[in-house]
Amino acid sequence: MNDTRMSGQTSTTGSPGILPEGIPSTNMTPPSGGELQSALEEFIFSAKAKPGDRLPSERNLARLFSVSRQTLREVLRSMEGQGLIKVQPGRGSFIQDQSKTGPFRVVNAARQGLVTPADLIEARLMIECATAGLAAIRRTDEDIEVLRELCDNHMQPTTDANESVIADVKFHERIAEASQNPVLLILFSSIKNLVFGTITRSLTDHTISNLGLPLHLKVVEAIEARDSEAAQNYMRQIMLIGQERYGDDLHLPLSKVLRNQAKIDPSHRMLIDAAAEMLTDKITKTEEEYEEMK
Repeated sequence: MNDTRMSGQTSTTGSPGILPEGIPSTNMTPPSGGELQSALEEFIFSAKAKPGDRLPSERNLARLFSVSRQTLREVLRSMEGQGLIKVQPGRGSFIQDQSKTGPFRVVNAARQGLVTPADLIEARLMIECATAGLAAIRRTDEDIEVLRELCDNHMQPTTDANESVIADVKFHERIAEASQNPVLLILFSSIKNLVFGTITRSLTDHTISNLGLPLHLKVVEAIEARDSEAAQNYMRQIMLIGQERYGDDLHLPLSKVLRNQAKIDPSHRMLIDAAAEMLTDKITKTEEEYEEMK
């Protein structure tokens, strides 16, 4: 079990602690409870920490942030209630593995590097093929109108990449809505940020986007025809393109996949980094770093 150290502390071996970027020092105005929790969460999801690590003691944290022990304990209780940490009396507070704390912690698990495109594709195959099949049975005329508009106006190769990604996510979300199953819509919403990440990866790769975009229209046509089997089949084909074309990226942490794509495709680096920021602690680059990518 590792003891995660921050600035102002030394371990039993005498090694210096690490102050994560963005965490206030003791000579600054004491943070509010919300600010304190945000700072601790940023550290938990940074590359400097991992599941099972122990946070510094309450005394050291209170001194580091210049807050009272009572304020700190309230924040730690809140974080424990959210499944971010586990407080063990007499031992300390330990960072929880977000892949084991419930279905709505999936983005947190991705931020810990625990989710790969392969994992997401498997989940999407189960969730989105089912939603497409139900949408074909339950769709309304308005659903078809919205889906066609998304395909015709926003999901074309000539469209701005950012607009295409947003429209593609809305496309899949609208199909979940058209299924008229609130559980399936909730499940899709819980992975929406991750879907945004993989769609960004796919639409900035012309080999994948050229294969995938025409299939979206096929899905709409099947849903309009109330052909549940065909809708599921075309949706499955969309999902499997990434599985077949991602190569080594398939089994890397999703945030790392996006960073790799930013290096390969500097023309879309801002969009790709924006998607990656949803899945990691903080990804910021200077203009000089962007120039190095070219």
